[in-house]
Amino acid sequence: WSIISFFHRQTDNSRRGNNIMSHVPSLHDYLISQTSRSNPHQYHLVNPDQLVHAVRSAFLRMNDGIPESLAEDIRKSLTKDDIILLHRRAIDAVRVLHEQLGLSDCTSIGVNYERGVRVFATSKFRSKGFLSRGAGLGRQEEHVFVYRIRVENFNKTNCSDRPKAVRLLGRRWKITDPACDGDDDEIDSPGTGVVGYHPVLQPGNSFEYYSGCNIISPFGRMEGCYYMCEAGADDETLRVGDEVEALDIPKDDDRLFQTPIESFVMDAGK
Repeated sequence: WSIISFFHRQTDNSRRGNNIMSHVPSLHDYLISQTSRSNPHQYHLVNPDQLVHAVRSAFLRMNDGIPESLAEDIRKSLTKDDIILLHRRAIDAVRVLHEQLGLSDCTSIGVNYERGVRVFATSKFRSKGFLSRGAGLGRQEEHVFVYRIRVENFNKTNCSDRPKAVRLLGRRWKITDPACDGDDDEIDSPGTGVVGYHPVLQPGNSFEYYSGCNIISPFGRMEGCYYMCEAGADDETLRVGDEVEALDIPKDDDRLFQTPIESFVMDAGK
């Protein structure tokens, strides 16, 4: 998988009752066909072949998904309104692909295959701000970024070789700002959870949150890891400050592990 997509589910009311257009899926219809209906917006992994097929459909190049005889009938039966709709979809396809290129540049995927945990990280430039440098020192312009994290437990429930639920205990960050001349900002918080929680992820579950990062340069990087541990099937998400038995486990205990947050870009131009 070489491209990451994040789609908001869209409804195309213009196709209802039109048997011809029902054979021509929109870009969003095609790419999010396997996403959960209970979650209206989520990450969806797609590969280049899927994107190519989706764009070909948007431009009515259907010979790789629809029988040629049917494709020819569709072309002959298209009305002016159908053609206008297809042109809109084609333009939408180009726009979405452009967005995906920028999203891919600012997204990373870290995986711990042994423990079945995957981390998606995506950044987005928010605005410019000013950092106070203290009395008499003025203010320093900085760039404000938000980042979205999704932690997934992709273990299968029918696997019994070891516990498959996991708990997130804390995180470590390394923030690279070129304006700091190699003096990276490092945060190591193995037991402080994330956004006030020590979430438990059962097999097939995920946990998402947003946070932010300010740097002086318009371009930087973040990377790190999550400190995690095995959890039981009956364990529940706890708030930071609650008693978490896993925080007392010796550091060399095999139940403890880390999942990487691979390096992702923060770019004010994206």
